[in-house]
Amino acid sequence: MTIGQKIKKFRELRNFSQQGLADELKINQTTLSKMELDELDVPFKRLEQIAKVLKVRVLDIVALDEQTFISNYGQNQNTHSGSGDNHINTDKGLLSKLEKQYEARITEQAKEIERLYALLEKCLGK
Repeated sequence: MTIGQKIKKFRELRNFSQQGLADELKINQTTLSKMELDELDVPFKRLEQIAKVLKVRVLDIVALDEQTFISNYGQNQNTHSGSGDNHINTDKGLLSKLEKQYEARITEQAKEIERLYALLEKCLGK
């Protein structure tokens, strides 16, 4: 599931039209459409804005896989916290799983950076 697809899923879950979310973000609907279709990169700052409007965490958007989304959000789309702020209730197990997935990705990226750095040094003859 791509970032754009995840944004679309959360947008639909929150009953926003593309135009409605675009208006909240102060962008045009075409730009949001291109983000959802992965024709346009979503800068982190924009992702933070989207998460805030949709009342989810950036991590929820970034790390969520389709099965987890269906299991934890699709069945509970009308479940909100009692404080009236409409945040999605998530269980600790899901948060723990998302955190582990995020940490695993960071570890993989760090290893890849080390590998590329070593390759660069080899190419430069250092």
